[in-house]
Amino acid sequence: MSNHNTLFNERCAKRMNRIDKLPAPLRELVHEYGLSIVTAFTDAGMYDHKRIRHCIETVLNELSPLRKPTSSQRGNQ
Repeated sequence: MSNHNTLFNERCAKRMNRIDKLPAPLRELVHEYGLSIVTAFTDAGMYDHKRIRHCIETVLNELSPLRKPTSSQRGNQ
């Protein structure tokens, strides 16, 4: 195995170990939204999976063209 493959495999194993150590509700969020998103919230001190999900869904609902915006704010048109 090349040195590149070894480093890649070690990096993947380290990432999976990090995910495996998370509480089950946070692992579920990682599965749905990705580790970098969940890490951003936990780095900011937010660990409640319900609040994290709420914040993610709020942003996605507002910004995604595939979801209906829920904001009651309307610009002057």
